[in-house]
Amino acid sequence: MMTEINENQTATPPTDTKAALHKIFSVTRAQQDNFFKVKCEITDTFGVRYVTDYVSAPGDTFGLAPIVRAGIFRWIADGNAISLYLPPTDEERRVAMPSLTPRQLRLGLVNSGFSIASVQSVIDAIGDATTREKAQIEWEFASSYARIHPLITQITAALAINDDEVDTMWAAAEFL
Repeated sequence: MMTEINENQTATPPTDTKAALHKIFSVTRAQQDNFFKVKCEITDTFGVRYVTDYVSAPGDTFGLAPIVRAGIFRWIADGNAISLYLPPTDEERRVAMPSLTPRQLRLGLVNSGFSIASVQSVIDAIGDATTREKAQIEWEFASSYARIHPLITQITAALAINDDEVDTMWAAAEFL
């Protein structure tokens, strides 16, 4: 259950800083009570001005936190909308995963118990000659692989690797 926010939860902004909150574009309430993600334009404590996503937590008094927190309460008092945070879907998470180099992908497969020869067997089993040749070119010459690349989907399905297993392998391979 969400608790209500009140002005007593705000802290006094520091007076000895160049930091500033210039504008709030949107406020999203997290699933935890009184945590917010704020799309805002700020000048940070180093004097650099930019637009950013800022997470505001209750009781945080570091840097811009009190200034942003006070801005959230003004935003609410002014009647502006607050959206509820919705976690990304599995597909959105996969789209956002970093690309892997061929080396990372191959090591990730081997580390997960799948031989490079088994991948080659999947490619060799593609019935249509043109599709098979294109897949071979992608496998041999791509400079990177996106998590949602059709060849990755085809190979992992043929090897009976489910999406969650691919996600885990992908995340581990990122650091190889």
